[in-house]
Amino acid sequence: MQNSHNKKFLSTENLLNSFKVELKFLKNYSENTAKSYQRDITQFDQFIKERGLCLVNSSEEDILRFLHHLIYDKKLEKSSINRKISALKHFFKFLFKEKLITNNPFAEITHHKQCKKLPNTLNFDEITLLLDADVDSDKKSIEAALRDKAVIELLYSSGIRVSELTGINLEDINFEEKIIRVSGKGKKERVVIINDRAKERISLYISKRKPPIKESEKRRSVTPLFTNLKGGRVTPRAIQMMIKERGESLGINKKVTPHVIRHSFATHLLDEGMDIRMIQELLGHSSLSTTQIYTNLGIDTLLKVYDKAHPKSRKD
Repeated sequence: MQNSHNKKFLSTENLLNSFKVELKFLKNYSENTAKSYQRDITQFDQFIKERGLCLVNSSEEDILRFLHHLIYDKKLEKSSINRKISALKHFFKFLFKEKLITNNPFAEITHHKQCKKLPNTLNFDEITLLLDADVDSDKKSIEAALRDKAVIELLYSSGIRVSELTGINLEDINFEEKIIRVSGKGKKERVVIINDRAKERISLYISKRKPPIKESEKRRSVTPLFTNLKGGRVTPRAIQMMIKERGESLGINKKVTPHVIRHSFATHLLDEGMDIRMIQELLGHSSLSTTQIYTNLGIDTLLKVYDKAHPKSRKD
């Protein structure tokens, strides 16, 4: 009876705030993932309320109606639906663990089966154009132009995510060893390698930019590597927009994003013969299965290497 009484005062906002604490501090999820989960749960909550129902009293039948709505009314792709299912499964598992519900309606709900899409990539000529071309140089300050080239060079040199790139501090870079310490998903730190071009472009940008605004991080003063023209840390959104506009200006007839550059980095390394487990380490994938999607893109190269190397394939 006490639990039932308490539920009436547990607003969705309070439940989501508690759930966000669970994701960020106990499960080590990123801020972006936590916000994405919150949006998905809020959407389900609105769907339930429009039918005069309560979130914590949801049944499996309510959930199936919601999924039907997403598939046939919203016409969402399976990947989007699966993300929402993941968010809601985590949320109701949290409610059950905290004894806020006595039955988990998501216990028997499974993800939609879907074919893995091959990631979009740029070929080497397109990457070279993206790296080297001067785009609207007359409209941009020297600082912004140098930053943009350094950003793209670093993305392709290391294969890091855009969120990892914007989180880099000057103190994280070892220019002599050409390595950078980055904080990836789940705040897992790893070291990535950069090439000479990336090192030179980053150094040139640093030498020409305005003094950046220092930040406090873990009780120490840090200097953001990439900043906006006011000296503050540049945002992932600003980088995404810059790369999108750059691709369009250069006439690249493909979607150009930081993640596409990351996919291109992995694919090109695989095509050049790098072991997939090494690529897994460079990308910061916790599971090899995540990295293995790139083997589909490198199948032509794989066949050529096989024909050349296998003794039974040689004509002589």
